[in-house]
Amino acid sequence: MSDRIARIVFIVSAAAIGLGAAFLWGWSARDTGAWPDDLVQDGRTIARSLRHFGRIVPTNLLHPAAPRAATTRVAIHAPGDVPRGWCVVLGWDAAADRYAAWLLDAAGDEHHRWAIDYRRLDEDGPNNGSDTPHGMLALPDGSLILNFDHADLMARLDPCGEPMWIQHGVFHHSLDLADDGTVWTWQGFGTPYAHHHAMLRFDPATGEPLETIDLVADVIRTDRTAELVFGVRADFPFRHFDRTPDEPNPHDLFHPNDVEVLDAGLADAFPDFRAGDLMISLRTLDLVAVLDRQTHRLLWWRHGPWVRQHDPDFLPDGTISIYNNNTGRGRSEIVRIDPRTGDLASDLHDGDVRFYSGAMGKHQILAAGQVLIVVPEEGRVVMTTPRGDRIWEFNNLVPDLDGVRAHVCHAIWLPPDHFTDLPACDDRPD
Repeated sequence: MSDRIARIVFIVSAAAIGLGAAFLWGWSARDTGAWPDDLVQDGRTIARSLRHFGRIVPTNLLHPAAPRAATTRVAIHAPGDVPRGWCVVLGWDAAADRYAAWLLDAAGDEHHRWAIDYRRLDEDGPNNGSDTPHGMLALPDGSLILNFDHADLMARLDPCGEPMWIQHGVFHHSLDLADDGTVWTWQGFGTPYAHHHAMLRFDPATGEPLETIDLVADVIRTDRTAELVFGVRADFPFRHFDRTPDEPNPHDLFHPNDVEVLDAGLADAFPDFRAGDLMISLRTLDLVAVLDRQTHRLLWWRHGPWVRQHDPDFLPDGTISIYNNNTGRGRSEIVRIDPRTGDLASDLHDGDVRFYSGAMGKHQILAAGQVLIVVPEEGRVVMTTPRGDRIWEFNNLVPDLDGVRAHVCHAIWLPPDHFTDLPACDDRPD
């Protein structure tokens, strides 16, 4: 009997030790990303996909429709408030199983479609794992300039989607056209989600770099104030990565997601800055800042109250508007701040629009005060009145899935005379 009891005690003890070891390993794997955490996360992704969409789809391509979202591709809620012009929307084309950009008129009719096939630009595929485009410029000749956050190039595509030039490297998040016709973007070195980044000005005709301001070497390591604002001292052991680390969060010190130049036409509204100065957004730090283009010194900065923000813009009234993702809080906003007084406003607060995107997002304030808002995680673009009531809405419908929207990356509203010739391609894909 004693031997039997001893065996039982041994088996129970071994099982308890095994379960404890498995628990501790699982806990450690969750924090470190070691095996089998990747399998667990894949399983969760598959389960969420099946629950929401009834099928397994790649992460971030499909989203549940927003509450009260229109059920048609384009809905016009206030026809008298819709401005004349064109809207270019960049997103996932679920019917064609690839990304595309659509040229829509104010009534929502499609006039052109740019097919975006990353494999035609880079046969090896994206080094950092995703071909999602993000920054977009629509040029008067009907071509598009695109960058890809996780990929290995930036390109200018003609109306048929053929490359006019390709610039290899990691260019990410935003593209801003300057007064002199050149373009600013962010360049990551090896990855957009690690230590080293630069503000890059390039020639849109060729993609050739013209000017580089290195965030570490030219800004942080030359200014003690910048060390404090960016939260790292000049002697911090900055590292280079060939690609995005398996666990990017500890290394994603800054996550730059916008660089915008102060145009000469707006400079008088910002007496503390000069035409050509640069505004940057760093998501990890909830930081929006303006730096001197020539000296690279910080002129103004603010950490929040926005949370993981995107797309700050200079406005004609001397304020700065910001896409406040407000990540984890269930409602995003467009906020304005006066950089001289610190006064804050949320002009859309009292309107009927509610939107939320924990990541990504763009906005554009039009001449008459309408606000165009890109909501990637709702798969829609919505234009509002200055107080936040819906005017015009695009929903990226998925043909065979009701209540589901495909991802939207970017959108911009252009004046009626923007294009010298309306984009066209006789052999464009359906």
